Amino acid sequence: MIAVSYINMNSGQITSVLVDYLPATPREITRVGPASARLRLLDNDGSPIATVFLDTDIVRQLAESLPDLLMTHDAEARAVKEQAAAIAEVG
Repeated sequence: MIAVSYINMNSGQITSVLVDYLPATPREITRVGPASARLRLLDNDGSPIATVFLDTDIVRQLAESLPDLLMTHDAEARAVKEQAAAIAEVG
């Protein structure tokens, strides 16, 4: 079985995300399409800006990396807020 991830993209402002699980499905040719996740980035009208189909192994890798990414972001946001508060106290 060949696992494939690919991207279809347009330009625009992303305002929401939809994720669907797509189970393995038989194809017209003599193979079964592997299970995957469809990630759709939508604009404010609900139109897709980008659609990414990810193999489930890639989804697992993404899921494992997101907690660290969010902790790093939250720590940076806290540091910026604390720095602004310290500057306001001095100024």
